[in-house]
Amino acid sequence: MSVHSGKFATVNGEPTVGAWSINDDSDTKAYRASNTKGGTDRRPGITSWSGSFERFSGLPIVMPGTSFSFLGYEAPDSDVSGGTGQTYSGTALVDSIALTWNWQGGDLLKLVTNFSGHLALITAAAQAAVADNTASDARGIVEVTPPTVQVNGAGGQVAWPNVAQISLTISAANQPYVNSSTAGGTGRKPGNIDWTLTATEQEVLRTLFNKGDIVDLKLFIDATTFWILKFGLVKGFTNIRHDRDTGAIISRNVQIDMKAFDAAGVVGQIRLPGASSDFWP
Repeated sequence: MSVHSGKFATVNGEPTVGAWSINDDSDTKAYRASNTKGGTDRRPGITSWSGSFERFSGLPIVMPGTSFSFLGYEAPDSDVSGGTGQTYSGTALVDSIALTWNWQGGDLLKLVTNFSGHLALITAAAQAAVADNTASDARGIVEVTPPTVQVNGAGGQVAWPNVAQISLTISAANQPYVNSSTAGGTGRKPGNIDWTLTATEQEVLRTLFNKGDIVDLKLFIDATTFWILKFGLVKGFTNIRHDRDTGAIISRNVQIDMKAFDAAGVVGQIRLPGASSDFWP
């Protein structure tokens, strides 16, 4: 078999995939004994697998804590589009998604989905090509409305100005397990949901919020479609940098962490762009 380009690679059900990867791993159990002649022998241990795929999009197809059937197609053996080739497949559980808005770089929205396998990973040769399932849903940052924020439940949503970049990570603390029924593989069950957000601001005055404030956010993926995140707790401000040497624009990083309730005990929410119901709770 010759080497192949990654230009044909696809993932089932996922449009606008820029790249995908797989880690197929196992533990080994080492021992030294009277018959190993001073060397180390090893036996197979627990197996596990994980992976990720990157999409040019602001809208996830699968969310943390959600199980899905992963099928990744590598390349046609013939190097001709549409030909049969090798695939990886198995049941997977999403660990986290990471979405980046980069106004400073003018980038496309980019969403990374990280997952771990439940039990066996299957490799198969001479499999039919996996087609991309829809037209492109890529978004350039210039098409995206700036974020808005409400602070401590007062004043309604207002513009969050001078933001250079936002990185949002939503995760699930999925629980691995191994027992006599897993045949040496690693099983997984969904865990608790959390999110964190880091923003780089070029706004030196704390005019919107301070440490300890409770915020709810709208993060847009186009002019009318947005994420809703209720509630977040402002954790702090870091790397407030003043560079006399270069005269660079003053900036700082803001970290906001998920808070399940506001000050009055109202339950928060995570709602996907365009969705009619909440992902959480």
